[in-house]
Amino acid sequence: MISRTDIANHFYSVSKFTREQLRLEEEHMPLYNQQDAETMFAAYVGKSYIPGEGTLIIGINPGGGGEKYKYGPSSHDKIFYPVVRRFIASGAIKDFDHIVTVFPEVVLHWGIWFIMNPVLYAAWKSIEDIAYMNMVPYRTRNDDPPKAAARDASWEYVTGPSLDVLNPRTIVTLGKGASDMLSHFNGKDRAANYYCIKRKRGDSSIHPEAKETLRKMRQELAPKN
Repeated sequence: MISRTDIANHFYSVSKFTREQLRLEEEHMPLYNQQDAETMFAAYVGKSYIPGEGTLIIGINPGGGGEKYKYGPSSHDKIFYPVVRRFIASGAIKDFDHIVTVFPEVVLHWGIWFIMNPVLYAAWKSIEDIAYMNMVPYRTRNDDPPKAAARDASWEYVTGPSLDVLNPRTIVTLGKGASDMLSHFNGKDRAANYYCIKRKRGDSSIHPEAKETLRKMRQELAPKN
């Protein structure tokens, strides 16, 4: 049985891979808030997540690489990214747990929340029950999709090994980019249940196909009496 300490140690280890090692070239580097862009956000793992039983939500790469950040990081990034950097520096379980405490507060203010919240409802989960990560764990310039070299390196060194550790029962990808990358590496086979929520960058409403997938999730993942 994988313990919380094992999970924390794994993410401390993979967080040492730099942008360069994951083949994110200079052209991928956001123009603004480069300290945060140099910080890997490897994963959030809720305090009630259980390897072998849990639900893992996967995006393509972290947002925050666009023009609206030219005047500085958001107030929520000012809270979150120093906590992530503290864990990367220390590897201490208390600093890993600090990420676990802060993430549910700041994600409410991220663009991803409008789709993550209905996913949690459809999966019969609270945010403390799930894990969340990105296929490529660094920001990109203008939030552009990562190129093939970065996708390959991220899967080899970070995402693939992290799936092994988290061992989810259910995987939910947010958008076609994350779904296609997971399919390319046969990652969908790592879970008993798999769903893709159709969306596009900058969406402010839920796509009709996504609504149908959410309905299907709610039905298929209902707790058994």
